[in-house]
Amino acid sequence: MSDPEPHSGSAGPRSTSSDKPAGRVADPPRPLPTAAVLVATGLEIGLGAALVWGAGRIYGWTGDQVNGAIVGGVTASLAVLTAFLAIQPWKSRPAADWALFWLGSATVRLLFTPLALFSVYSATLLPGAAVLLGGAAMFFIGLVTETVIIARAVLQSAGHSDRGTS
Repeated sequence: MSDPEPHSGSAGPRSTSSDKPAGRVADPPRPLPTAAVLVATGLEIGLGAALVWGAGRIYGWTGDQVNGAIVGGVTASLAVLTAFLAIQPWKSRPAADWALFWLGSATVRLLFTPLALFSVYSATLLPGAAVLLGGAAMFFIGLVTETVIIARAVLQSAGHSDRGTS
């Protein structure tokens, strides 16, 4: 008689893909808070432009400096938002997959944003320092805001309170 199962060479029991380690709970797929990130980005752009305009009035910056900082900030914010939307945050995925996609998105935006700012600087007659500083400020504000929104959503969906245990 022939053996219906090929012998794998190991004497122990074979593991199947349905076996799970003891004590491990499956992570349900969930989307990221896309609407909250879109709203926050819009508010950041508006608030950032208002703050730059106000600071320009107080400190006597030229119109080109104010415009350069605003254009740099908008460019960086759109680069951050584009990298976020590229991972399709409205689709449901496990949190482990989201962590990997978000890290890749952060790396891409870190490389793409300076290229976008340099392109804007090269295509316009705006002061380079203003474009760079406005872009850098909005890049980091956008990254921090996005991180806080996503972290709160993940903690809430996992059943944790963002205020700690009481």
